[in-house]
Amino acid sequence: MERKASEVGSDIPEWIDPHVGRVKSMFEQNRKLYKENKETISSLMSQIKSMFDELKSEHEKDSQFLVELLQQSFRPESSVSIADIMFHELNEKLCEDKASHQQARLQALDDIFSKFEEAKERFIMQYDQISKKEKSMISALADKVAKLDKSLKIEEEIEGEFKTLMQTLCLYL
Repeated sequence: MERKASEVGSDIPEWIDPHVGRVKSMFEQNRKLYKENKETISSLMSQIKSMFDELKSEHEKDSQFLVELLQQSFRPESSVSIADIMFHELNEKLCEDKASHQQARLQALDDIFSKFEEAKERFIMQYDQISKKEKSMISALADKVAKLDKSLKIEEEIEGEFKTLMQTLCLYL
């Protein structure tokens, strides 16, 4: 299945031919991924649009409700009490929404703090382990230094005794 450069064209080297199939499959895979990404983006856009429309309609309802409350507030005393009740209901709803939102934020902060505490405990344990290793290494090195110091003193004593022995020997000779 190998084509010669003269068959394809004189400007295409022979070593490119085996890689053409791979390039084509990569191109097809890229095209499929592009199509999937495009579909995903359009799906997300429609979801976002529907969420926006829902929020917009809810906002319009709340606005209309407030307008009705304001209109009723200019009516006689009996309608004022109805408007007052409706206002308190709306106020309670808003307070509940605010409280649930704050609760969600507090829960998120609690989660962050608990993760931080876990990481802190893990780092403290790692620090303690490293500290223990360092102490054992320092202790081992101190023992080795003490042994070397002792052997150095012994060697100096031997050299001193050797010198005196040599001097004594030289005197007798």
